[in-house]
Amino acid sequence: SENGFFGVENTANRIADFVIKGGGDDVEKLKKGLEGMKKGFEQAEKMWGGELPQISQNTIDAALKKVSDRIDELGGKTLDLQA
Repeated sequence: SENGFFGVENTANRIADFVIKGGGDDVEKLKKGLEGMKKGFEQAEKMWGGELPQISQNTIDAALKKVSDRIDELGGKTLDLQA
């Protein structure tokens, strides 16, 4: 279900929280985590053989936004949020 463990919001939060907790307040580490999320998603699409289902797109977009928002809170700048 949308509100369940595998729903977009809960899954995006788990992904983003992993990066945010790992990066702490270090903007550069958070940016590297953000790039890693994007690269991982791109690799998953290649393995899938094309664009992943919309629910996957929505999940990664929400996770990228959460990490990007944290970088912005710390005074860093993010540019491209799309995976």
